[in-house]
Amino acid sequence: QVVRYGVGGHYTTHYDSGELAPTRACCHITRPFRSTSREQLQHQSCRLCRFATVLYALNGARGAGGETAFPLVPNGTMQALDGAQQREEIIGWRHTAASREGSYCGGPGVLRARPAKGSALLWYNHDVSETGALGASEPLAMHAGCPLRAEPCFGCEPEEMGEAEEEPVKWIANHWI
Repeated sequence: QVVRYGVGGHYTTHYDSGELAPTRACCHITRPFRSTSREQLQHQSCRLCRFATVLYALNGARGAGGETAFPLVPNGTMQALDGAQQREEIIGWRHTAASREGSYCGGPGVLRARPAKGSALLWYNHDVSETGALGASEPLAMHAGCPLRAEPCFGCEPEEMGEAEEEPVKWIANHWI
């Protein structure tokens, strides 16, 4: 998947993979179907099974913002909780305005990775089970694409800034494994 973000472009908090569900088949992508054929209905009811995500920066984002944020990673409180408690906290947080308004990208202590041209970011969406198969979801893999802003980016490389008359833009590619 290749994605282009312009000024204000962002992606709210989400997971790249679904929960384990033994009664549903795995699929790599989901698509809306207009047909009701049996094969297509079976595909619609599959669950996303993506063990890992690799996010490639195809350019350095021009302008400020544009980072990939992992809002739950630095939260020491979350890491002290057991898996069931973590899940409850995450579900609660996802239903707050903070998870939808972009505040996951601000504030100190939020893990954010700024795209640098040619770089890649890898994270795991699942653990590995005792048998070596796809294991439980990794709750801290929740991430978001921070809004790209038109103001100057202090600390950016000069080639990331672009020409003064150019609109800030960010290009990324996702590779799901």
